[in-house]
Amino acid sequence: MRGRLAATLLIFAAWDARARDAHGPWERVSDDEGIVVDRREAPGSALKEFRGRALIDAPIARLLAVLDDVARRTEWMSRNVESRLLERESGRDVVYLRTDAPWPVADRDMVIEGRLIADPAGHAIRIELRGVAHPKEPPRAQTVRITSLRGHWLLVSDRGGAATRVEYQVFADPGGSLPAWLSNLASKRLPRDTLAGLRRQVKRASYPERERELVESPDLRAVLALEPELAR
Repeated sequence: MRGRLAATLLIFAAWDARARDAHGPWERVSDDEGIVVDRREAPGSALKEFRGRALIDAPIARLLAVLDDVARRTEWMSRNVESRLLERESGRDVVYLRTDAPWPVADRDMVIEGRLIADPAGHAIRIELRGVAHPKEPPRAQTVRITSLRGHWLLVSDRGGAATRVEYQVFADPGGSLPAWLSNLASKRLPRDTLAGLRRQVKRASYPERERELVESPDLRAVLALEPELAR
């Protein structure tokens, strides 16, 4: 167990080192119910970049199954009121999301491409996120399209595969005429509320067939295979 925890910390430390080299250090925002939120300066912008981290009592396959169910993201993602899958192929999804904004601010929407990267040595999955354009979902009236977005999900196996250390990081320019301080205020709640929602969702949503497909997938088997102590 100590060996796996050390490996987990090394994975996060490696990504932190890259982040510091590119953008500078993180600053702690909150630590609430085991969900840690940090922020940092975004080069060339008055907006902040935010990330959240939490330990979730579910294996990676279950978390991936929840993420795969795009239509139900409205049940747990922060302020998400519409979620649709536009395109899916091996290791790549394109998703449309619309975020509710309090009056008189217009709703924001976005098209996000997610690309999955498996790390068998670290028992980890990383999903790179970026805002894209897509012909199936042109900009709408009455909403502001977010085009500048980047981020990731990082899922690292813990507790012999029974739990997962999750990192959700995102930087997005909401566009429109919102002042930077208001955008930053709204954004700092996003990682915390999304991870709290994900914790709840893995307890109430069940996808046994999808989990089995993921575990048996040739591309993911090395990451998602159960540890010996759980397989016995």
